[in-house]
Amino acid sequence: MSRDKVVLLLQLVLVAIEVLLVSSQTVAREGCQDQCGSVSIPYPFGTKVGCYYDDDFLITCDDTHYDPPKPFLRVSDIEVTNISIDGKLYITQKIAMACFYESGKPWEYNFSPYLSLKKFYISDTDNKFIGVGCATNAQIRGFHGGRYQYTGGCISKCESMDFVSNYSCSGIGCCQTPIAKGMTYFDINVNSDKNQTEVWDFNVCSYAFLVQEGKFNFTSDMLSDLWNTSGFPVVLDWSIGNQKCSMIQKNECKVNSKCVDVQNGLGYRCKCNEGYEGNPYLNGCTDINECENPEIAKKCKQKCIREKFTISPSTLVARPT
Repeated sequence: MSRDKVVLLLQLVLVAIEVLLVSSQTVAREGCQDQCGSVSIPYPFGTKVGCYYDDDFLITCDDTHYDPPKPFLRVSDIEVTNISIDGKLYITQKIAMACFYESGKPWEYNFSPYLSLKKFYISDTDNKFIGVGCATNAQIRGFHGGRYQYTGGCISKCESMDFVSNYSCSGIGCCQTPIAKGMTYFDINVNSDKNQTEVWDFNVCSYAFLVQEGKFNFTSDMLSDLWNTSGFPVVLDWSIGNQKCSMIQKNECKVNSKCVDVQNGLGYRCKCNEGYEGNPYLNGCTDINECENPEIAKKCKQKCIREKFTISPSTLVARPT
C-alpha cells in the first residue's frame, strides 16, 4: 500500500473516531431539546414526551414569560439552574421572612415557603438550614411520602450589633443546622421574639432558608437588607427507579458505565467507569484523552502520549502503548 493511501486511511480512521466521540457525548435524545436558556438538559431529563425517562424528569422550558427562557421542574415554580449527570439537580428556593413595622405590626409580604417533590430528594450532604436575625426562631419540618418525619431548627439572638461578626454563623445574628436524609418535602417557618421591637432599629426582619453548602456567607449588613434577596441555590438528589442495583435485572446504564446505589432516597444512578466520560444513560461513556487536559499535560517532562491509542507521524501507523 502506498504512503498516500496509508495517510488517507489514517485520516478516515481519525474522522470516524471523532464522529463517534461527538455522538457519544450528545446530551439529549435525537430530536429533543438539549438547552433551555443557559441550562443544558441531559437525558434522562427532557422537555417533551419521548425525550425524558419518565414524568419525574420533565423539564418545562418557559420561553413565554422569560427571555432568555428559564427551565422549571415538571409543572411547578421550581426553577432549575443546572442539571448534573452525576445525580444532582440545582434549583433556586425562596426564603422565609418575618418583617415588622416599628409598632410590631407584621409586614403584608411576610412569607413561609415550602418545597414539595414527588420523587427527588433534598440533599442532606449538599445543603444546610440557616436562620438570620437578632430575635429569630427558625424552624424546618421534613416529610417523606406525605408523612411527617421531624422538626429541626436554630435560634439566633443579639441585642446590638456589637457582637455580630462577619462570616460567622454560630447563633449571634446567624445560626445554622444540618438537615435530615430522605426528605421529599420541607416547610420553613420563622418567628420573631416580640416582633423585632427590641432590635427594630437595626434588624426589622427574621429569615430562614435552605441553601447549598458553600453558597452563603453571613455578613452583618444582611440583618437590614436580606429581605431584598429572592432566593438561594439548593441541591436535589435524583435517581432512576425505586430499586437498588442488585434487585433489578436490567438497568439503564450504557457502555463503559456501572450501576451505583444512591445514598439519599430510592433507586440507582449510572456512573462512567474510571477514565471515561459522557452520558451513561444515553450513548454510554468514552475514554478520556488526558493529554487534552492542560493540568495533566503540563506535568509531562516530554510529549504526552495517550496510553490506549496513539498515532506516530513518523511511521504513519497506529500503535497501542
